[in-house]
Amino acid sequence: MRYSDLIKEYRRLRSFRGNHFAPNGVCESSVPVHETDRIRILLIQHPQQPRQIKLEVEITLPERMWGLNANLTINEWSSPNQSELRMSLEETIILFQYILNLQAAGFSLDYFGDEGVWIASYAFEKEPSKALFAQFKPPKIKAN
Repeated sequence: MRYSDLIKEYRRLRSFRGNHFAPNGVCESSVPVHETDRIRILLIQHPQQPRQIKLEVEITLPERMWGLNANLTINEWSSPNQSELRMSLEETIILFQYILNLQAAGFSLDYFGDEGVWIASYAFEKEPSKALFAQFKPPKIKAN
């Protein structure tokens, strides 16, 4: 993900006019600026506040964690999947630290339990600075 790509998409969203939303009944416009198995970053514009763009960072926790103990039998003292367990735990810690860093940078947090998705959002009315971009740039994890 590059800063120039973010600014390009931000400017494209800002150029939309109010009539852009109404014809197809869509109540908002959104543009993905980054997407992996774990992290998706979107720019969103609502017709009621066309000068404001919301940045949403959606974080999905590793599903690989669930079911890793399926091979554990009554005769085993610990799971044979130690490397997978450790990798899942490390990814989860990195993702949780990323979420905490976003909140410390001024993002609002939400959690959707049914989907297992954390969302950090930030609304701005002018182009995001490189300093802000550096704060929400996704961490490097193996799933990325």
